[in-house]
Amino acid sequence: MRYKIYIDGDFTNIKSVFIDQTVGIKVKCSICSQVHANRVIVSEDSLKYVDDKEKTNLRINCAGCKSSMGVMIKPPKGDRITIMRDHEPIRLHLSEKVFNSFYVSFLETKKCELVDKVDVDCSVLSDQKVLYENIQIEDGSWMGVDQKGLNSRIDDMEVRYEEVKQS
Repeated sequence: MRYKIYIDGDFTNIKSVFIDQTVGIKVKCSICSQVHANRVIVSEDSLKYVDDKEKTNLRINCAGCKSSMGVMIKPPKGDRITIMRDHEPIRLHLSEKVFNSFYVSFLETKKCELVDKVDVDCSVLSDQKVLYENIQIEDGSWMGVDQKGLNSRIDDMEVRYEEVKQS
């Protein structure tokens, strides 16, 4: 199955929201429907090869039917921006914004499907290109103030995933 991960909310003075492509998920086996006992961490940095053709970021076995389940995570395709931070360039993926949602990641699962919520660490780029890394969300809200006193804010924030139909 394929999923898009979105950050929903009311955004003020926000150019982009993005994640570091490491997420916490709960999965269930597509073969026997048993839910994996623990949440698992999937990271873009942990690339594994199952064979010459198939690659994955996470490979686990179902405790019920012993089927091998896999998850691949990728950043969305799109524009990139370079900003300066401490006199060093940082390249960032600009997330696609649709209405009140930023598309932040893509997951593809093999022999398993997502259940429950997805845990992510978010960073925010303001309209003035100020980077706020690993923001702390409290009760679905966050606010940052830059050196000029301009507020950037997110209200009613929620992480959601949507299954992408395969054609």
